Amino acid sequence: EVNGNKASFPFGFGVSVAGFSDIIYEHYHSNIPDWTYLEAGDPEKDREKLIDRSPITHYEKITGPLLLIHGNHDDRVSIEGSRMMYKALKSIDKPVEFLEVDGQGHGFKGIDNNILYYSTILNFIDKL
Repeated sequence: EVNGNKASFPFGFGVSVAGFSDIIYEHYHSNIPDWTYLEAGDPEKDREKLIDRSPITHYEKITGPLLLIHGNHDDRVSIEGSRMMYKALKSIDKPVEFLEVDGQGHGFKGIDNNILYYSTILNFIDKL
């Protein structure tokens, strides 16, 4: 439920690349706190709303397999959000995979990293 609207969106699977899972955490740990403030709200004044709208709050509702991909040098969106989501989903035996790309930031540089990125996604989808 968001803003009083109930909706169900069944997805067969998901792929998250450098995604965040906790809006408030991201505000304090990214290099773009103004963006989270402008796009999502004030982490103090809008705390309850931001908690409710953070994916990590609703991790148990994920039903399909999820692939998380994140560079461990990402200063735009902290890798901790992907790590938190991975641990939360594993703790309740949800189907989740996590590719942590060493030395990469918010995007992936170099042919080897891009091959790894695309092959991981294609292999994940191929297993569905």
